[in-house]
Amino acid sequence: MKKLNRRSVLKVAAPLFFPSIAGAASSLDTNSSGASALATKLGPKFFVMGAWCQDPSSMPKWSARGINTQFTETDDFAGGDGPAWRRACHLNNQRMVLKATHAYDRGVSNTHLADESDPLVIAHILYDEPDLNGPSPEVMKAEVAAARALGNTKPFFVNFRNQVTGIGYTSLNPGQFVNLEAADWVSSDNYAYQGQDVYAFGDRYADDGFIGPFTTMSGHAARVLYAGPLHKAAITYPGRATFQFLATGRIYDGAPGGSPWPRMTALQYGIQAWSCIINGVSGLIHFAHYRAGSPDQISDDTDRVMDGAIAQLVAKVAILERQPGGNVLMDTARGGRRSFTWRPCANSEGGGQWAWPANQPNFGSTSGLQLPPWFEGAEISVGAETYRLVLNLHDSLAKTLADKRWGMTDVTFAPGEVKCFKASAPSVDIFA
Repeated sequence: MKKLNRRSVLKVAAPLFFPSIAGAASSLDTNSSGASALATKLGPKFFVMGAWCQDPSSMPKWSARGINTQFTETDDFAGGDGPAWRRACHLNNQRMVLKATHAYDRGVSNTHLADESDPLVIAHILYDEPDLNGPSPEVMKAEVAAARALGNTKPFFVNFRNQVTGIGYTSLNPGQFVNLEAADWVSSDNYAYQGQDVYAFGDRYADDGFIGPFTTMSGHAARVLYAGPLHKAAITYPGRATFQFLATGRIYDGAPGGSPWPRMTALQYGIQAWSCIINGVSGLIHFAHYRAGSPDQISDDTDRVMDGAIAQLVAKVAILERQPGGNVLMDTARGGRRSFTWRPCANSEGGGQWAWPANQPNFGSTSGLQLPPWFEGAEISVGAETYRLVLNLHDSLAKTLADKRWGMTDVTFAPGEVKCFKASAPSVDIFA
């Protein structure tokens, strides 16, 4: 799979903003995600809507879109004035995940002790794509220990390349980063190109012997990170705070003929985002660069259509945050995602590999807690109420869900539509 490779090595940071709890996490069942019960690393207490490496001048626009967190003031795509970037974050009430210099590439260790007193600084970036660029897990562990000795308590954030899903392994062997001790928060680059790598199904992973639940590419990567391997050599962080990158502009890198890949549509963006949420993420990070690294690069290639798609997502997440019993997605007392029961789509067999939508998957019969095609979902208990979050994965056809266990009969979903029902009112979509 062609991928946008952010090759800059980002700088050191600090561990948990929310104190860690002792004890090792046990493996999660494929149909259960006990985030609060099993996590050894606690995540944010709000759902992170992030943007990657944006200029200070763009902060008002991102804030208006509903973005609440900015990830890093600069990398190899955009120069910038760090103090000005931070001032802009404060003016626009944007939380910050900062980079820092460290011994691996600069000979300097931990420059962000002062950020302990800044409530808008919620984490630091330890390394970007260590499975591509290094360093080793041992080096990262040593740097975390040094930072903690200096008094840092905020999380370390590590982003991995798309190898988390088992594609395009590098000589650095992603398998060595499984449950990386140095990482408190983890994410992966997994940009879905329109008409290309939008869905994951069937023989897509035949080289790994993977035949599993039909989902999106981004949802699959989120699940592999958060809940354990769906096939061999996956990078896993059971119950830990995980994030996924989503592209809001054109993707130029690796595109054929010197032209960018087509933009992901607003509908496809929504499907990817909700699939990630259903599969356990604590936040999404929007990557908006076009022709990254080129002299004429654009740092914010997000258009009005995508603005609307982000606004729709933010509005629905806000509904989940404001339920009478509390925030449906996030554990606001301990941090990280609430425990939930995963309701995956039925297993897909065969199918089109890279050729969506010309070739489509064949579905096996449902088993366990699987939903019939084309649906995936999650069941989340908050106090005395249980919420049922369900997504129609098809981006062009309406689909009807009938699931007796949820008391649903002939509930019709528009293409890419997500709905949320309460067990106490199973026919009422709280998003309607």
